[in-house]
Amino acid sequence: CYFIGIMPINPDLMREDRGGDPELVRKSEEKRFRDVEVVDRFRQLDDQWRKARYDLDVKNMEYGKLHKVVAGKKKESGGKDKCEEEIGEMKTLDAQRIKLTEVEAELKARLDATLNGIGNIVHDSA
Repeated sequence: CYFIGIMPINPDLMREDRGGDPELVRKSEEKRFRDVEVVDRFRQLDDQWRKARYDLDVKNMEYGKLHKVVAGKKKESGGKDKCEEEIGEMKTLDAQRIKLTEVEAELKARLDATLNGIGNIVHDSA
C-alpha cells in the first residue's frame, strides 16, 4: 500500500532570498480566484519558522559542545569530576531545547498547512 500525499508548491518560489518571486505566486493564486494574502501569510510564517529553526539549531550546538566538555572532564578524571556546574547548564539548555522544539514544530505545522493551500503556478495560457 502506497501513500500518495499532496505535493505542495516549492516554498522557494516565495522566498526572495532564494531567487523566488512571490508576485508570480500571487498572480497565479489570483487566476485561481483565491485569496492572494495567503502568500504574505506564508512568508510571515516562513520567516518565523526559519528563525525558530535557527534558534533551535544554535541551542543544539551549544548543548553538544557542553556535552563534549563534560565527557572530556569525566574521562580525564576517571569519573571523579562530577561536573555539577556543567550538568546544571546542560539541564537548563535541555529545557530551552524542549521549548524551542515545541515552538518550531507548531510553526512548521502551520507553515505546511498554509503551503498546502497554495496551488502550483498557473500557466500563462490559462
